[in-house]
Amino acid sequence: MSLEEKRRIIWDFEHAIQRLNPELTIDSYDVKDAIFRLSKLVGDFPSLEYCEDYQRVKDVLNSLKNPLSRMLGKSCLYDLAEYGAKLIEKAKALLDVEEKSVKGLKEEKRSYKKSRHIIRCPNCNAEMPGNAKFCGFCGTNLKKGLDKKER
Repeated sequence: MSLEEKRRIIWDFEHAIQRLNPELTIDSYDVKDAIFRLSKLVGDFPSLEYCEDYQRVKDVLNSLKNPLSRMLGKSCLYDLAEYGAKLIEKAKALLDVEEKSVKGLKEEKRSYKKSRHIIRCPNCNAEMPGNAKFCGFCGTNLKKGLDKKER
């Protein structure tokens, strides 16, 4: 999954939590949507599953499935907003780390390509690694061919 898709999942979860506003009527669809978004979030960031904030968010969302607790437990939505915000921050931090590692790998690959020594076969002009003794295409002895060119 790309970084952009993961960023979108974080955004979706954040907005699903915001829709559970204590001032509004809590719709069961919104609760189910928030639970679904939470599962997608944890699916993409498995280390969040062991986070205390995840467990609290999950417990609050599961308690909101019950219509009676939705009427009585509007104060738990404030907890949900608090723990949800912490969970989102942790997910964003994980995404930043992943993004930096991907950028680092790309840069490392780029620098490796630049530092790699390449020679050309004097017979067929094919590119070969600098440590090759024979051409992989025509079989020409590259060490002898280089010696002749160097002279």
